[in-house]
Formats: sequence, structure tokens, C-alpha cells
Amino acid sequence: MVNLITCFIEALNKGSVPNINNTWDSVIKDEITSYYNNSINGFDKNLVEKKIEKFEQEELMDLLYRDYVKFIFLYNDLLKKNSEILLKESYRILFEEKFESLRNIFGNSIEKILEENIEKTKK
Repeated sequence: MVNLITCFIEALNKGSVPNINNTWDSVIKDEITSYYNNSINGFDKNLVEKKIEKFEQEELMDLLYRDYVKFIFLYNDLLKKNSEILLKESYRILFEEKFESLRNIFGNSIEKILEENIEKTKK
């Protein structure tokens, strides 16, 4: 909502008439990007402790996949807030692209940490 108001004010300050459709598109895209970034940042923050400590492999795998699910759900919570994302194709495509990116980023991070943990436990 703040983004919407800001876009209107900027347009008015420039002497133009705000375009509601373009402004709303910008708000939705910013919201998708914000949830995406929050999911990545939260997941990365939780990974820091798992990189430092030594874990049994199964315990680590359980912890990592719990974080995976937690932050995938965090991203998907956006749909509860704004189901319009699924109705407009451009929003849905952006949402799905970011979702797939999250899955890849999280999966690659989990794989890397599990490999590093195997090396740590060998020592």
C-alpha cells in the first residue's frame, strides 16, 4: 500500500496523472520480490549456524529440510495475502519463476552443506 501511495505522489509531483494499472503492477511485482528476498534471507540466516556446527548427517538433513519447508511456506504466504497473483498471467509467471528459483537455491545450498558436513565429520 505504501508503494501504491508513493507511486501516486511521484506522478502527481511530476505533474502527470497516475496510471492505476501500471502502479498496481509495480506494487504486486515489488511484493513478490519482497517475499522472495525475505525467504532467501531467512533461509541463509538459518544456514549460518548449520555451516559452523557439526551434526550427524541425518539430523542436519532434517534441520535443513525443515528450514526449506518453512521458507517455501513463507513465500507462499503471499498468496494468502493477495490471491490476485494467480489470476493475472504476468503476476503468476513472475511468482512461479521466483518460486522455482527458491527451490533451486535452497536445494543447491542444502546439497552443499550436506557435502561440507560429511567432510567435517570425517576429521
